Amino acid sequence: GFDYAAETASLIASDSYNASTIVQNQYNMGYHGLEQALTVIENDSASFKFVDTGTNVVTHENFKEYEKSLKR
Repeated sequence: GFDYAAETASLIASDSYNASTIVQNQYNMGYHGLEQALTVIENDSASFKFVDTGTNVVTHENFKEYEKSLKR
């Protein structure tokens, strides 16, 4: 899967399925997106083309820890 929608989260939490997903760091996506927008406004061009915002693999073994991190 991709993303951490409610349906995906319930499948990962269930003992009946072997599910996982890959999620991007939402904070970094917003931060770097705004950073690039401001750079384009000021300089008429972006300072770089690709930005690695980081990803996490969420599985049955670590979903509780991931959900705690969302609440911070």
